[in-house]
Amino acid sequence: MHNFQIKRFNVALSTFAPLSLSALLVACGGSNNYEPPVTTMAQYQVSITNGSAKQLLAPAAVLLNTQPLNLWAIGSPASPALEQLAESGSPDALLASVLASDSASAGPTAAGASNAVILSLPASMPAYISFASMPVYTNDGFVGLQNIDVSSLMLGESMHMAVPVYDAGTEANTESLNTLPGPDVGGEGFDAERDDIHNYVTRHAGVVSFDGGLTTSVLDESYRFDSGSFYLKVTRTQ
Repeated sequence: MHNFQIKRFNVALSTFAPLSLSALLVACGGSNNYEPPVTTMAQYQVSITNGSAKQLLAPAAVLLNTQPLNLWAIGSPASPALEQLAESGSPDALLASVLASDSASAGPTAAGASNAVILSLPASMPAYISFASMPVYTNDGFVGLQNIDVSSLMLGESMHMAVPVYDAGTEANTESLNTLPGPDVGGEGFDAERDDIHNYVTRHAGVVSFDGGLTTSVLDESYRFDSGSFYLKVTRTQ
């Protein structure tokens, strides 16, 4: 009798063990159909407008970041990457120097024209846009904005901003033939030697031109600009 009872007990275990394992897998969520959550992306169109009479904007560095950046500060020396952008018009060094969530090179942007890029990041993240570009017919000028907070933009909404013009403080503003890049002049771009009257970033005083009395200048007054010549528009497109 004792052995018979043991045998019946073993049969019961073998009968119900597969059901228990199946129930355990269901309870633990065991499944081959798992799908990761979908990340909703926020997309921004950044449009640069050149409203000057004859200045050419070089390709721009456009960056989208989740934290504020420090690309330049008035009264502080320009970084080597910013110096290259402000003297040669190339955004490559500045783009490479920043670990951004998304970035792009836009341009060049002719007088009277606009240029746009699309940047995106997860919609749940803070969003700051920065950009910089060189007015080509300057020695070391650049236009730019830093850390525009676009996190609150709703789909279809836009922000419009006038863009300040800065002097990198890395090259003397002689406006001479051999120191200005660009198709109308074809002079030198980047030079590692800094020979400006100061070695720090300031607001740009504007092109003087030989019409304005700068005897070293090869530019006429049509290359002048003011602080309202360049615009930025940011639109939430997704």
